[in-house]
Amino acid sequence: MAHSLQLNGGIYANGNSACDGGASGSSNALQEYLAGTDPNNATDVLKLKPAVVTGNTLKFEFATKPGKNYRIEARADLFGGAWQPSSTGVIANGGMTEFSLLPEASPKMFFRIVVIP
Repeated sequence: MAHSLQLNGGIYANGNSACDGGASGSSNALQEYLAGTDPNNATDVLKLKPAVVTGNTLKFEFATKPGKNYRIEARADLFGGAWQPSSTGVIANGGMTEFSLLPEASPKMFFRIVVIP
């Protein structure tokens, strides 16, 4: 929580959007801390760019922080079911990182990027 204290002068209450110390849009200090993002910078967020389809492969790209470990997860229903790992973790060195995945058998899938603590 030192990240939150240093940047915001206080501690967030998990899940309380009123506690976002800046314009980042995240309501969870733990998520911001794990991602290494700055809650006072609206452009410093962890998010996937839209996937690019090349042949039978989906290519994802996202901005990373040095030393953070990331994984892409997927599920067929946006509002229910467990997120399943679609990739192994990768320790990034900062900058943009790409993941390529073979699409699942499901006709539609939803993806997210997570930081592995």
